[in-house]
Amino acid sequence: MRTTRHGGRTGVVDFPDPEMDTEFDYDQGDDGMPERTRRAFQAHADQNLGSKIQRAIEEIERVYESYPTTVVATSGGKDSMTAVALASEASVDHRALHWDYGPDLVPREYEQEIINNILEYVSRGDLLVAVEGMNRYEPYSSPAAEPFLSQLATKERLSDWKPATDSDKKPILRSIRPLNNSRESDVFDRQIVALRRGESGKRDRKISGLYGESMGFPVAFPLRDWSARDVWAFIVDRGVSYPEHYDRAAYAIGDASPRDYEDTRMSAFFFEFLDPFVHHGVSAWRHLDLPAREWDE
Repeated sequence: MRTTRHGGRTGVVDFPDPEMDTEFDYDQGDDGMPERTRRAFQAHADQNLGSKIQRAIEEIERVYESYPTTVVATSGGKDSMTAVALASEASVDHRALHWDYGPDLVPREYEQEIINNILEYVSRGDLLVAVEGMNRYEPYSSPAAEPFLSQLATKERLSDWKPATDSDKKPILRSIRPLNNSRESDVFDRQIVALRRGESGKRDRKISGLYGESMGFPVAFPLRDWSARDVWAFIVDRGVSYPEHYDRAAYAIGDASPRDYEDTRMSAFFFEFLDPFVHHGVSAWRHLDLPAREWDE
């Protein structure tokens, strides 16, 4: 098996006991990103990021010109918050679709932090929230149809997980409401997603240009050529809000250096039984017997 630079194996492993003691002190990250790390990211932004930002904004504008009902998809993690922030700088009337992984996976206090961050860039009426369930979409604030964490713990497969479609095969997101509940459902021509090449061979194969498909949706990839360092540099340069758990995870991985931030994954933040995966700089989802999902952030 291949090992990460922190010693974690990337092959199939068993989940640790949820009751196990952990040596990681997440209080270390309460002060946020260290100033030395912030300066390093700012220097990268000053030296390398200008043309990438301009191209991403131009591509977002091009997507909206061709597909006016485009929505920016975001989990609230670093990559997709970058996409939301870029859309707010573009000359487009943008909306955001937030994928909430459900109360059993993301405690509500963390989810509220994510919602508040997104609302810095879109109005409440332009933010739609989908709560993950089993083969269905549900309105924001309702419980998920099936406790999603139980599916992870038992390694049961999510069979035929895909969006409902109309006769023209356009994605229909049923029962997804804006936070002001002014509309019952929406149809989107395309989603802007923040997947990046270079993270895995699968993503390299999937992302050949601006347009593509992900999980059955027609999508656009304006961040396809960005690195994790580019993303963090943009966040620092623009003052983009991000979940505080990135700071805590960066301290758990090492000493919160730029590389430690680049190794963090949003999909491994919220539960103690995932701590060893955070510590080893890998995503716990990769060790599950589940269909491939684009959850790493």
